[in-house]
Amino acid sequence: MIKFTLTPDVYPVTFLVLVGAWEDEEALKFMRKHGGLEKGSTVEPPEFDGCMCELPSALMIWIKEVPFTPGHLSMLSHEACHAVFAMARQLGVGYTREAEEFHCYMNQYLIRNTLANVGKALDKKEYDAEQAEKAAAAKPKAKAKRKR
Repeated sequence: MIKFTLTPDVYPVTFLVLVGAWEDEEALKFMRKHGGLEKGSTVEPPEFDGCMCELPSALMIWIKEVPFTPGHLSMLSHEACHAVFAMARQLGVGYTREAEEFHCYMNQYLIRNTLANVGKALDKKEYDAEQAEKAAAAKPKAKAKRKR
C-alpha cells in the first residue's frame, strides 16, 4: 500500500491518496485517522478500480493499481477530476469558463504529485530491498563446527 497526503500551498484542502488493495489494514487506518471510518469499522470495497471519497477532514483518492499503464493513468485522471470538482464545491468555485484554469491546474497538481510520490515510494522499496540484500551478503557466515 502506498499512501500519502497532498496539501496545495494556496488552498485550504488536504488530499489523501492511496494506491493498493482497499482491504489493506493500512488503508483502513489511514481512512480512520482522517475521519472516514469509525474505529473498528470497515467499508466494502468499491466495485471499480478507483474512487474518490469526501471525508470530514480530506478528499481521498483511491486507485487499486500503480498508475503506470494507460488504463491506470486514466483511472487516476478520472478520480483526480472528481476530487477537483469536490474541492471547487467546498471553496465555492463554480465550473465556468473563467474557472477552467483553476480546475485544470488542480487536476495537473494532483496527477503530477501523485505520480511523483508513487515513484518515490517505489524507488524507496527497491532501494530498501537492495540494501537488505547487500547487508545480508556482507555478513560474515558462521563457520560450521566440526564434530569429533
